[in-house]
Amino acid sequence: MMCIKGDCRRLSAEVSLGWVIGLASMITLGFGVPGRVVWAQTEPNAPEPPSPAEQAFEKLLDIPSVYEVGFRDSEVVSDWASNWPIVTQASTSLFSPTLPSLWWNRDQVYDRWGGYRLIRGWTSFYSTAGNASIIDIQLDPQYWNRLEYFPQYAILNQLGTTAMSYGYQLRLYSSISLVGMYTCDFSNVPDLGSDPNLEIPVPELDNVQCFGAVSPFVQFEPPSPGEDLFAPP
Repeated sequence: MMCIKGDCRRLSAEVSLGWVIGLASMITLGFGVPGRVVWAQTEPNAPEPPSPAEQAFEKLLDIPSVYEVGFRDSEVVSDWASNWPIVTQASTSLFSPTLPSLWWNRDQVYDRWGGYRLIRGWTSFYSTAGNASIIDIQLDPQYWNRLEYFPQYAILNQLGTTAMSYGYQLRLYSSISLVGMYTCDFSNVPDLGSDPNLEIPVPELDNVQCFGAVSPFVQFEPPSPGEDLFAPP
């Protein structure tokens, strides 16, 4: 998972400030009452609750995808809302805009990151379990794995920002492995996410808070040395 260094520095500053205030209170009270030392202690700051964007992030971890290993068609399709269009890279229309539109992004990523087709395809849908519209993008692992963290996050941010303008949450799959997510809180723009044909320019979405991470989200634990791998079930 991604460590947000800004939050770490903010927490350190709050702890330091609390220590300074406590020390100042001790000195003030100590000098105010002759012959008596009064210790003023500050309570540790309680952890902040997850933001709505972070809550959406956690929820999307459990939503099935067509790109996952071992996915079941019945489980995935049953989660898709029947009144919401299913859009893929093959869903182009000659008569009207096809939203969400990722073709421009696909070609920009192709041109910017080495002249190859990094994006294999995508599927957008409305998840009834997650109560959110989602875009799943499948990447070619032989190209994705060549990139270091910052280019990977730049790609996630570019695609996630585009998805945000349509009111969609975004997941990236390197072939069958979930490697990135970009989720947003659209509560301040209720029209987004409720209309599949709506697009709002990114500059008008300053009040939308988002959360993104690039990482393998499934960790395989090796068996302990005491386990017998060849024992009968």
